[in-house]
Amino acid sequence: DRGKTIAEVGKPCVKLVTAAREHTSLDVLIGLDGWLYGAHLIFKGEYIQRQMIPDKSKVPNSKVSATPKGYQTGSSLLETLKIWDRQLLSRNVPKPVVWMTDGHSSRLNRDVLSWCRESQWIMYISPPHTTGIHQPLDQIFKSWHDTFNGIIKRWCNEHTGKELSKSIFTDI
Repeated sequence: DRGKTIAEVGKPCVKLVTAAREHTSLDVLIGLDGWLYGAHLIFKGEYIQRQMIPDKSKVPNSKVSATPKGYQTGSSLLETLKIWDRQLLSRNVPKPVVWMTDGHSSRLNRDVLSWCRESQWIMYISPPHTTGIHQPLDQIFKSWHDTFNGIIKRWCNEHTGKELSKSIFTDI
């Protein structure tokens, strides 16, 4: 319940806020040279709203999608892969390329798999429920999640009683 608060006895109350992560996904592609390709923000919803669009100076070459659950779908992934492919080509990255990813169901979409084959993207899906050695993405994104969660927590502490809206999420 968004209206409830929690605190230790004698401490200030802090509103419990579900950061937009419950219904917002961020999909990124990072090259082995450290290059960050255009981010893909995926919000829960039927349509893209103005407040969902991030400041281009903060998130250049980004793509925004709205999906029923706020998670990647096969079609939203395919659109993003095509954008990333154009960015790879503009940087003269030779093909084939190896794309390390998780086993999310959107990766196993027939159109995505066909496009990857035709476009010379070799998909390496890390095995689930294994150590960090076999799941390098978890190691990379652990620090991202820790940083993101810290920023959200700090924002919530500084803005007690305010809702973390989609426009604020894109600014963060």
